[in-house]
Amino acid sequence: TNANDANTLSFLYTNIRSLIPKRDDLNELIDVMNVGVIALSETWLSSEITDNEIFLNSSHQSSFVIFRSDRVSGRGGGVLLAVKNNLHPRKVNVVSDLEIVFASINCSNNIVIVGVCYRPPSCNASFVERLHDALCDVRTQHPLSKLVLVGDFNYPDIDWGEDLPSATASRNESKLFLDMCLTFNLEQLVTQPTRVTESSSSILDLVLTSHSEIINDVNIINGLSDHKCIHCSLSIKNNAAVESYRKIRIYGKANTDLINLGLKSFMESCMPNFFDRSVQDNWMLFKETLLCLIDRHIPLIQFRENESAPWYTRELKTLCNRKKRLYRRARRLDTDQAWSCFSDAFALYKSTVAKAKTQFYQSDLAAILKSNPQKFWKIINPHYRKPVSLVNDNGTNLSDDDAVEKFCDAFSAVFNSSVITSLPDNVTMSFPRMHPITFTENGISKLIDALKISSSPGADDINSKILKITKPLSTVFLTFLFQQSIDTGAIPDDWREGKVVPVHKGGDAHSPLNYRPISLTSVCCKLMEHVIHSQVIHFLEQNNFFFPNQHGFRKHRSCETQLAAFSHDIHISLETSPQVDAIFLDFSKAFDRVSHKLLLTKLSALSLDSSVLAWIENFLSYRTQHVHINNCRSRSAPVTSGIPQGSVLGPLLFLVYINDLPLSLSSTVRLFADDCVIYRPIANTNDSLNLQTDLDRINEWCSKWQMLLNASKSKSLSFFRTRQHLQASYSIGNLNVDAVSTYKYLGVHFTHDLSWKTHINNIISDSNRTLGFLRRNLRLASSSVRRLAYVTLVRPKLEYASSVWDPHLKFLTSDIESLQNRAARFITSQYSRFVSVTELKQNLSLTPLCSRRRIAKLCLFHRFYYDDQLHSSFILPPHRISPRVDHPAKVGLLFTRNTAFFKSFFPATSVDWNGLPEAIVSAQDI
Repeated sequence: TNANDANTLSFLYTNIRSLIPKRDDLNELIDVMNVGVIALSETWLSSEITDNEIFLNSSHQSSFVIFRSDRVSGRGGGVLLAVKNNLHPRKVNVVSDLEIVFASINCSNNIVIVGVCYRPPSCNASFVERLHDALCDVRTQHPLSKLVLVGDFNYPDIDWGEDLPSATASRNESKLFLDMCLTFNLEQLVTQPTRVTESSSSILDLVLTSHSEIINDVNIINGLSDHKCIHCSLSIKNNAAVESYRKIRIYGKANTDLINLGLKSFMESCMPNFFDRSVQDNWMLFKETLLCLIDRHIPLIQFRENESAPWYTRELKTLCNRKKRLYRRARRLDTDQAWSCFSDAFALYKSTVAKAKTQFYQSDLAAILKSNPQKFWKIINPHYRKPVSLVNDNGTNLSDDDAVEKFCDAFSAVFNSSVITSLPDNVTMSFPRMHPITFTENGISKLIDALKISSSPGADDINSKILKITKPLSTVFLTFLFQQSIDTGAIPDDWREGKVVPVHKGGDAHSPLNYRPISLTSVCCKLMEHVIHSQVIHFLEQNNFFFPNQHGFRKHRSCETQLAAFSHDIHISLETSPQVDAIFLDFSKAFDRVSHKLLLTKLSALSLDSSVLAWIENFLSYRTQHVHINNCRSRSAPVTSGIPQGSVLGPLLFLVYINDLPLSLSSTVRLFADDCVIYRPIANTNDSLNLQTDLDRINEWCSKWQMLLNASKSKSLSFFRTRQHLQASYSIGNLNVDAVSTYKYLGVHFTHDLSWKTHINNIISDSNRTLGFLRRNLRLASSSVRRLAYVTLVRPKLEYASSVWDPHLKFLTSDIESLQNRAARFITSQYSRFVSVTELKQNLSLTPLCSRRRIAKLCLFHRFYYDDQLHSSFILPPHRISPRVDHPAKVGLLFTRNTAFFKSFFPATSVDWNGLPEAIVSAQDI
């Protein structure tokens, strides 16, 4: 039977005994046999190894859906199923502590259940009962489906060669296993030994099926471990594989002279009566001209996406085709000579792959870094998007046309559809009126220069590349168009349309709720938004509009400034109070629920220029979005609420909307966009009641402005230094807020005593996983590539917000540095204990992490010092400045009896700051 036949499905199983080091060999077998379903036992995988690593940098990376059951404790074990996408696989959930996994495959609406199981030799007698329960679970969910179960069951005493299999009397469990097979009508099809040693040969690996007629040509071939491979064909109508094609413009071969000549001709005929036409008409003329010029003068090619390994050469392709032909011949003839020819071809292919891979990692990869950095990082740290695969209520897979509509419904359901009968009271700001906005060619030209070439176009299909090619002419036209748009308040329809691409964020890939909508908007519109954004935010900052404790989407503010300020507040409060209670609030779909009408009410109170206000009103009105998957698009659905995702103005509009939330509260509030934490010192129950009162006021604000707090995701954390503390209960509406002992706020783990041990252990664990990934996948790379991978992918994890949590305890400092020590040994491949790791780091120019943290703290302190608002809140004035020993930027020192506070960011860095040379502290730009 030909594995390529549309009426058969190629199935491969083996006990692989550690998958990761044998990935290349496995890929070669998959290529030879054109495998549709792969089942593996003894994978030796752990949670640290992601599914992306299984087929890393191979042609199979995006072809298979992977289902795993890794061994939870101890080394070894584990099973894996990999099923081709076109078979529409779905995991069959089974409650079992066995190393077992099942999946359903849908071949022309025929459901087949495939499973793989591993039974360790030391497994106790309850295995059969537990397997029986697992099969019962499968049969309950899929009573009529065909079943194929493979695996290493380790029953050497069962004689499978007879018409009726039998077990020796010494193994009662083997008899129970045979009885169970009869109970579920499972027939075993392997009749040759799958594990052969010098002293024994046994059938340990089995193929069990409820419908033996669907399995043909069970072949036992040399394997990847001490077990043989089992290859067979399933006689079921195979779904046609979906060919993945892409159409792209080759901008490198664009005829830029003719494009600009054509645009110049258009401009000469269009500009004289520009203002006689509407904004919509002018935009459509410009857009259609550009798209027409693109079609004429930029080649469009369609190609099948090349997902082969980056070291795959023409020679390898020739050898691969040869081994495939010889494999098919060996299966057909089934002679020793034919199998020997195949084995020789297979060995030659493997050795050639090894040479090509070594050559690629040791020399070619470094060259790619210089010529194509984007490709380099795609190889080093690939991120593959899972193909979209939705199902309807009865489990049948949806076509792309149906899927886009289902996504469209799901993404539209989050919008706020509440009817506003009356507008809430809103305070009008007594700001001087904002000046009108004037667009200049120089300004627009600089914005086009700053556009990223890789940015995706919106619904209008005008990308940044064509704007850069035609910059001198496009700048002139867009300057006129933007000015006309702001003066009239009119906006082209394309600028209000979002092109939404669903991206899987985890969980069941068949549910639209587990996808994140990524909205792509017009590049030209975003250019205009940049100008409006810079003018409006400058006006609001100039008038001190923003809540001072809002650190999101603001210049000179960041997660790090917020974390430093928050932790300092807690330390200060604990100096005078026994406890501080903090409640971390979660807004449900905050950006999507913003009411356009209520937002405009807030904007109208800010003394904005009337033209800007009218433009923003039109920008928010009549917005639509459509979903785009594989060249299929949904209907356009109205966007009835929310900050326009993917827009430049969106973050600013949200800051305006949430800005008045803290105004009526007595407790301290800190905001980072929609991340909100409210806290206050707690000395008695009255303080807890006051905090609850403020929580109620926030809930009332949400009701007033149509926002919604998610009580289940909101958490409370008490900070204290004593053994006993007041345990208060807080609620949002009628729902209690869970009290936790640790909380991850803006990426940093906080605990009750502001000790950073928990956070440091977490980042070391995360960094170890990434370093493990590099060690597994860059073992052939040069030391320069390894070093670059470490400083780019691992070290940032050890340094995120390190100014805030820099430990003063030596053992924590040592724990962090030990990871860099391991990285240095990996980079240089020097693992001898007689080699100085300090010297290795010096040779690699890897500065000790504690020194880097000290520099990072001084840089952050510099930001606080030279920002007027931050300076006044956190920097103490000096008692006196000595002209002889002090620099003019000297700050006051904060002394405390608590070591953790004294060693925290502001007190500790103040000392270091005062010791810097004047030339450094006086430099306002660093």
